[in-house]
Amino acid sequence: MTIEEIRLDHAGSCACGAVTVKVKGLAVAMTECWCSACQKETGGSATHSVIVDDDDIVFDRASLGRFERVSDTGRKVTRLFCRECGTSIAARPEDVPYTGLRVGVLEDRTFFRPQIVMYARNAPHWAGFPEHANIFDTQPEAAAR
Repeated sequence: MTIEEIRLDHAGSCACGAVTVKVKGLAVAMTECWCSACQKETGGSATHSVIVDDDDIVFDRASLGRFERVSDTGRKVTRLFCRECGTSIAARPEDVPYTGLRVGVLEDRTFFRPQIVMYARNAPHWAGFPEHANIFDTQPEAAAR
């Protein structure tokens, strides 16, 4: 599967509206992640993210909280969330210029089609994977660097 070019010009917010986000530019990728950290973040499902260049995204940071963890590749990942309502907003791995914006915060999500499924081996037996997505048992090499 080739990754089609998706041009973004979207706005969104957390559940309570305390954190707003605007994204404009090209999507690098659209992902579904079943790692254990993402399943904890969602309460048992995968995270769904559009990967964008850091320069293409703007947050109203008034209530933006941060939680840092170390991934299984050894990279520090900072999860951004609303301190008021707890909505997950994004994840930023260290040493790469990209942000994984959680698609659920965007007002218009109709463009989203997961192209990459990561950590499929961690998915529960009931999980179904998107048709035509590239499926990886762990994190793909390009994303791990």
